[in-house]
Amino acid sequence: MVRPPRLPKGHPSRQQDCEDALEQDVFALLDRFDMPSKSEIEEMLSRARTQGWRAEEIAAALIDLGGRYLKPAGQGK
Repeated sequence: MVRPPRLPKGHPSRQQDCEDALEQDVFALLDRFDMPSKSEIEEMLSRARTQGWRAEEIAAALIDLGGRYLKPAGQGK
């Protein structure tokens, strides 16, 4: 479940907070090894927006999380 922001807008660690809030849901979709449906992605994005995340924060988090998911274990964040 996507949690709401813990830090105010403009805080230097807010983007990491967004990534942390979305990580479990994003990785759950990717771990299925099947392309998530458009409706599943839209549902996750809607939950994030409802919790208070801005579209720009969500988009940046998805890019970073996708890269983190694809990195082989042991290559850091």
